[in-house]
Formats: sequence, structure tokens, C-alpha cells
Amino acid sequence: MYQFPIATIRTRKKADGIPSYLVQIRISRDKTTVYQESQVFARKQVAQPWAKRRETELSEPGAIERAKRQGLTVRHMIERYLMKAEKAGFLVRATGACQRYQRGPLGKVVDAGISQKCRSTMRGGA
Repeated sequence: MYQFPIATIRTRKKADGIPSYLVQIRISRDKTTVYQESQVFARKQVAQPWAKRRETELSEPGAIERAKRQGLTVRHMIERYLMKAEKAGFLVRATGACQRYQRGPLGKVVDAGISQKCRSTMRGGA
């Protein structure tokens, strides 16, 4: 079974001398690291609760597999949609728009990175 997540908070000095706090979370199994995550914070009071919350999230069953998931780009999702629509015999009228999204900056966005702002941009809103 997996070892419980262990968070380490390290203080680092930036070039201007202001400290920042690096939180590292590592999970091991049979003396091998199976998952590692790190985040930098400006204040220690923000870093500590994040580390505790993230440790709790990662200790749940299946959390490590979800955290390791790479995700799909918008381009890949559109390509899959077009292939399935073609196989099903549907006429895809929005092919031109789909190809513009694939080539544009939204085509490189990973599904986990899509926010409400991205969604409104995709619909043509502001």
C-alpha cells in the first residue's frame, strides 16, 4: 500500500532577499517515489493549510491516479469528435470553426485548464 503523503516546507530566498516557501509533497511505495508535487507560496500562513488540505486529498483512494492524469487538449477532443461524427455518418457543419479552434491558442489548452473565461471565448463571448 501507499505510504501516507509527507509535506515538506522549505524556505527559499529570492534574488531580492524576500523569502518564499516551497511545499513539496512526496508519496512513496516500496522505497520508490510514485507521486511528487510542489507549489511555491509567498507566505507560510498560506503554505501550511494548502499542504494539509492537499495531503488529505491525496490520502483518499484513487486520488494519486487522478492527480497523475495528463488530460486532453481541446485539439485532441475536436479531432475525436470529428472522427466519431464521420463514422456515425453525421454531416458536421461546424468543421471550419472546429479547425480554427484546433489551430488557434485554444487548441493547446488542456481540459483541466479550461476555465469559465475560456468557455466564453469559445462561444464567441467576451
